[in-house]
Amino acid sequence: MRIPRLFAVPVLVAFVAASCQRTPPTDKRVAVQPSSSPQPMLDAPEIAVTDFLRQQDQVNDDSQSPLVRTWKRVSGWKNYRLARSTDFRIAKWVEKEPFAQDVERRINHAYEGGEMSGATGLAVIVIDKTISAPQRYSCVVFISRPGNHYDLYWIFSNEDLSHFTMGRHSGDVYLDEYREDGSTRLCDIQYSRKQKRWACEFY
Repeated sequence: MRIPRLFAVPVLVAFVAASCQRTPPTDKRVAVQPSSSPQPMLDAPEIAVTDFLRQQDQVNDDSQSPLVRTWKRVSGWKNYRLARSTDFRIAKWVEKEPFAQDVERRINHAYEGGEMSGATGLAVIVIDKTISAPQRYSCVVFISRPGNHYDLYWIFSNEDLSHFTMGRHSGDVYLDEYREDGSTRLCDIQYSRKQKRWACEFY
């Protein structure tokens, strides 16, 4: 299987430093090797999802990017941008925890890619610019398929993910939730036999 030049986060980071109308997750399908030390995005400009995906494929033309072609199948695709650090509202108690620095790093890096539960893919937290309510976040996952194609799954769609971060452990990508009451929840993004689709089930 030929995998395109997908994992090019350093290109995206350099690009950032220099410079779907909701589609319900009806198994709609239409994925970034993160840098080891993602650069801060505290004052990062707004980045359209298409611009972000084009950087991952290292092309200048949308027609040459299988990721972009996949994303453009989503209704209202122009309305989405990449989530940035200022979109997140992590509970204050986290600042006093030993892992606070890791959390800060992750809110500046709202995407993870590479190996994902046995597959190759890209998970991204995106923002619907047409929604001002807290439920403007979505988490989407691109899964690489043979023939330079991708399936797209909506892990969460139009929900409040402002208190979540995305991270990686070994060959899995996960979401962490930090609640105001001091508790946390974690889920791995993986194929759910129960739901018969890619999902993130909490445990």
